[in-house]
Amino acid sequence: MKQRFFFFITCLFATTAIFAQSLTEQQLALRSNLEQAAAITAEVVKNPAAKKVVIAGILSGVYVDESILFKDLMNPTTSTAYLQNAQLGETPSSAFATEFNIVMRSGRFPGSETIRVNPNLVNDLIQSKAQIYFAYSEDFVRDAASFTANPTVTFNPLTDAETNPGLLFNGKGGFSPVTVNEAYVMANPTFIINMYDGNFGVASTPANPTPAIVTPNSGGSGSVDCSQPPTRMSVTTEHFRFESQWDPLWNGGPEFYVCRGDVSYSSDGTQIVGSAGDQVLLEFKRRHKNEWRQVSTLWDTKWEFDLGNFEELEQHIIVYEDDGVTSTTVGMTGVSKVDAKLPKIGGVEQSRTATISHTRHSCDALVFNQQWDRCWFINTNTTDQGLGMFAGRAARGVGGSGAVKLTMRINPF
Repeated sequence: MKQRFFFFITCLFATTAIFAQSLTEQQLALRSNLEQAAAITAEVVKNPAAKKVVIAGILSGVYVDESILFKDLMNPTTSTAYLQNAQLGETPSSAFATEFNIVMRSGRFPGSETIRVNPNLVNDLIQSKAQIYFAYSEDFVRDAASFTANPTVTFNPLTDAETNPGLLFNGKGGFSPVTVNEAYVMANPTFIINMYDGNFGVASTPANPTPAIVTPNSGGSGSVDCSQPPTRMSVTTEHFRFESQWDPLWNGGPEFYVCRGDVSYSSDGTQIVGSAGDQVLLEFKRRHKNEWRQVSTLWDTKWEFDLGNFEELEQHIIVYEDDGVTSTTVGMTGVSKVDAKLPKIGGVEQSRTATISHTRHSCDALVFNQQWDRCWFINTNTTDQGLGMFAGRAARGVGGSGAVKLTMRINPF
């Protein structure tokens, strides 16, 4: 019976070989580490104390997207996720690390006869920022003490595959093979061994109930330059909404960058210069899809209109979804229009168009790049521009099946 069981698990994990053809040697090694970590973790979380440590780490909220890094799990005494973590109760924070090391050294885990064993697995997992990701965890977990379910364990195949094999503890000492996809993890608690690709972005909070969505369009800029008040304002990205999953399941929730160009005088006061201005990372969970989330992050600290001196007539906004990969970079260009008197050339008024280039990785998905005329922006901020309204403000962005929308708050000063 045991021999048949290992053959079954071997065949299950062998199906992942079909994904290997397009991976580099480095990616193959990483995938092998994730696969081995998944098999060991499946055995480890049969231990209630070890499983409780995982859940307590996720519930700590140190990482936005329902996860806990192996760095924290294997070194809990130095991890902010476990310092004064009330979810642990009387359970030692070292319970997962202790059990993981025992199982790894013993070699008694599903598929151990065929999985390539890495003697430096723990160090490699930490270096690659590997983690345990619990998608849709809020649908299954109230607190660490009451979570008694047997989670399925799988791993990121490092491809665009929509399914991957998983291991489900059958309660009798062994495992049942399952096929894991989006629908499966929404219905069953599942641990995914993947890599952390965020960096302490802005955690969103629930907003008000979602209003009805009207026929969308792509937005745009106005054409009238004017001195409409407020003449000086900051602008905040207040709410954010995405209506499709921008990443495969294995990569977790989406991370969006909201960017703006910056226009100013040169240091010697002789020309107008443009540069890539602030960009803010917003991180979300997969379950946030189709929800308005409050993010409240500054987009522009000072949109200024000093008539006859320095008038920022148009700015551009760029939103892209970050894939957290290293690859060839490409520029995204937007134009910010200003009228200004340059201090060092006799006060002559000049109109300049400054080109702004933001750089993103080539795999990152550009959502939109729009020009916003200042007066048009002020006048339309409380009227429906075709993407609906939320909390009294116009939804801006793009519509369609991959709609991404945001609202902006004007703060006069």
